[in-house]
Amino acid sequence: MITLYGFSVSLYVRKVRLVLELKNLAYQHIMVPPSQDPEVLLKSPLGKIPYLTDNNFSISDSSVIVHYLDKKYAQNPVIPQEPHSLARAMWFDEYSDTKVSEIISGIFFERFGAPKFLGREPDEAIIKSKEMQFPVIFNYLEEQLEGKKFLVNECLTLADLSLASNFANFFNLGYEIDATQWPNLAKYTENLMNLDFIKKLIEQEKMEMESF
Repeated sequence: MITLYGFSVSLYVRKVRLVLELKNLAYQHIMVPPSQDPEVLLKSPLGKIPYLTDNNFSISDSSVIVHYLDKKYAQNPVIPQEPHSLARAMWFDEYSDTKVSEIISGIFFERFGAPKFLGREPDEAIIKSKEMQFPVIFNYLEEQLEGKKFLVNECLTLADLSLASNFANFFNLGYEIDATQWPNLAKYTENLMNLDFIKKLIEQEKMEMESF
């Protein structure tokens, strides 16, 4: 039995859930925060989420988990095998997990996490500074998406799922992408969010967030 641990609102947890859903794998999802509890550290040595157990095997880090799942469960693969395509998929996953996340998750934390977990109002100065960085990532992705439906090999890969996980939070915050300025990115994200398995998971997450 596969069990995934971590909060739904985490883009890294969402990335793994998207892969599990795409592969039609049965799994249990247990909502837990990062923790330094000794029992947690046995499964996630850094105490971070997500971490996953598959029967007696445990592993942490979203990208590592996705690579594991793709190797063990071959249906609907998300990791390209051809070297150049593999490198590009890994690069976009890294770009999403770092640069894109730094901006979008930073805003999401201020809007959602700070009031909920820290008991303080969002820091509008931090939010404004991160909003000003939107064009940096939008311009880059707009260029990379020229003439493409997906980022790598014209098929859905980890690159797209990683970005979909980030942009789910972006849209949940009420933002929109200006299609007159970034038409490729606007169309790309609209298509991603309308994929059945992604739309289904986002709706499920909204119900889960109501219990917070």
